[in-house]
Amino acid sequence: MTRLRPTPLASVLFLLGCGEVVSGGGGGGPSAGQSFELMLATQDEIEASSVAFTVAGIGLPPGVTIPLGCSDSTSTTDGDGDGVPTNATVTFTNPPCSITGVRGGTLGLTGSIQVEDASSGNSTAWLTTLTNLAWQVTDSGHTRTYTATRNGTRARGIGTGGKATLITNLTTFQDRPNVARATVDVQLLTTFTPAGSSTVTPTQPPPSGTLLLAGTLRWRRSSEDWQLDVGTVTPLVYDSTCAGPQRITAGELALTGTVHNQDGTLSLVWSACGTDPARSWTPSGS
Repeated sequence: MTRLRPTPLASVLFLLGCGEVVSGGGGGGPSAGQSFELMLATQDEIEASSVAFTVAGIGLPPGVTIPLGCSDSTSTTDGDGDGVPTNATVTFTNPPCSITGVRGGTLGLTGSIQVEDASSGNSTAWLTTLTNLAWQVTDSGHTRTYTATRNGTRARGIGTGGKATLITNLTTFQDRPNVARATVDVQLLTTFTPAGSSTVTPTQPPPSGTLLLAGTLRWRRSSEDWQLDVGTVTPLVYDSTCAGPQRITAGELALTGTVHNQDGTLSLVWSACGTDPARSWTPSGS
């Protein structure tokens, strides 16, 4: 099997600061709980970004239908008729943006997204600016109860051979019950390749396809501060027929860096719709 080597994002589009990032705590890599938190942050970003390749259901997790009256837009003008608003800001309020049946619980939406068409007549490029866009997820078992609040931008472009690209530069605050707030800085280049003869249409949800991610994820909580390179080992398979937000059915990501003074890689391996990826930490040189 061919393994895709993680691509440094600086060689693609971003130049990151050169300051040293200090790991908190003792040695030994991430604990099981910390690996779970890193997985949650990564999976949350994948779910949020996978639907950002179109403007259909903008701001929602995959597979979620927005109720009537849940959001308000400053404009519906589409000057060039390509399905992308010329310049519109969508605002969510909770209530009424409270949606049941998401992961067996409730999803609340607040915040706003500005959508700007990149150029006249170009249906494949636009910029979204997220301002305090929050997903407030509550499940009956409280194992996945959290709030993710995003600020930053996603720039949608077109790649070669029908591939769509997404440049993400976001800061997300992750709040979970009885756990200190985590701050997640994400700088990623994500490439989406539709399956078969499918195409990415701005006004329709993304079809099935594969995702490639390259960039960095910096995770901070209390004294913990870890910057990890994100690379795709095997493409993530996005299945648009999955019922829930977790629509990745196969693939592997590698999060590589220094955690608790140990160099290594956290591997995330997806295997089924609706199932969290398996997690394993491998110290460098093992």
